Amino acid sequence: MNNDGLEDLWFSGAAGTPGKLYIQRKDGAFEYSRQQSFEADSNCEDIGAQFFDADGDGDIDLYVVSGGNEFTPRAPELQDRLYLNNGKGSFTKATNRLPVMITSGSCVKAADIDNDGDPDLFVGGRLTPEAYPLSPRSYILENNGKGYFTDVTDKYNRSLTEAGMVIDAVWADINGDKLPDLIIAGEWMKIRVFKHTGDALTEITETCGLKDTEGWWNSIHAADFDNDRDIDFIAGNMGLNTRIKVSVSEPATIHAKDFDNNGTMDAIMGYYIQGVSYPFYAKDDLQAQLPFIKNKYPDYKSYSDQTLNDIFSAEELKDALLLKATLFASCYIENKGNEQFEIRPLPREAQYFPVYGIESGDYNNDGHTDIIVAGNFTGTRVKFGEQDAGKGLMLTGNGKGEFTSLSDMESGIFIKGEVRDIEEVKLSDGKSIYVFALNNNKAKCYRINDN
Repeated sequence: MNNDGLEDLWFSGAAGTPGKLYIQRKDGAFEYSRQQSFEADSNCEDIGAQFFDADGDGDIDLYVVSGGNEFTPRAPELQDRLYLNNGKGSFTKATNRLPVMITSGSCVKAADIDNDGDPDLFVGGRLTPEAYPLSPRSYILENNGKGYFTDVTDKYNRSLTEAGMVIDAVWADINGDKLPDLIIAGEWMKIRVFKHTGDALTEITETCGLKDTEGWWNSIHAADFDNDRDIDFIAGNMGLNTRIKVSVSEPATIHAKDFDNNGTMDAIMGYYIQGVSYPFYAKDDLQAQLPFIKNKYPDYKSYSDQTLNDIFSAEELKDALLLKATLFASCYIENKGNEQFEIRPLPREAQYFPVYGIESGDYNNDGHTDIIVAGNFTGTRVKFGEQDAGKGLMLTGNGKGEFTSLSDMESGIFIKGEVRDIEEVKLSDGKSIYVFALNNNKAKCYRINDN
């Protein structure tokens, strides 16, 4: 950030806490760089961030995605922010550089979409406050080369304006044509693939082998895992250590509409038990949201065997938004060439917990790409159970797209808590540390042993 040749580190801040920049010193330690511009926006919830040269002046600027569910749908705290670097690591919030984007977002990813030599952006929308699970707005932002951005989403693909509840995305050249293609993942979404055709982003999800991939995806990471010189992916999902089992024929579902006509969106989740779809919620939970349930089912026995179709008529359900999840496994997505993919579950140990953070590299010096995954999620209902079985996991690759799990004794990784991201940071001595960012906790740092 300060042009001293050393990598620095940014931690996004929750609402009420400013994001924090740490500058690496020559001895490899990191020093907090307090910045007034970040503190002035501490009311915002920082969800995603991207360092890139926005204005073409040779230094690294910072884009921060605003989001969260604690704000009203039109709250000014949901506007994204662009901070410009003076070349010495001091940032100033830019004005009139971004379109109005009052959206609860998730991620921002940079690529030169229009092939004019400067970075453009995809900004993913995470959720619609007070109207879950309606799709929020996502954006393609075109850079004019001087750090002024225009919303050109309709120009590239209008469906991206309502892409779903996006959580992560990646730009990658999937077909070797030197153009960045867009892959996005999110909640109640397929792994969606948009091929760059020069002047548009054309979706090929239905024909590229990823048709039946609706899941609760948290993350997606690109690398060549099978040594065939094309880009494959690791996708972090809910995992299989859950009472809800899903498949193409028996998906988890969510129906959303204002069922009781009180002006608010009601989201009713269902899942299959022995071939029948039942509501996920106990009677007390459902009647708290829909008071008519109390009159329709005066006691627990009358509610106990009711299916979704018993509780709601076909007429009530026909105009509801219907989303589904058919796949909960975290997966390896192999690029087979010719814009075709094959998706396979990661080893069993990677299914014990929701995967959020993913990093890759050759950690055992065998010439093959390995991966590190971590996650967990504890913000669940008691009935669902905390998803906290993950302690961080290393998976060694064999260069053929196959992975072997290492125990924590073998890898040395053992992290309790909710990991949300993993980043490799180069130190002044040329070696790397791996920073695990944890929700509501201190970050953890690991480095590869020399032996």
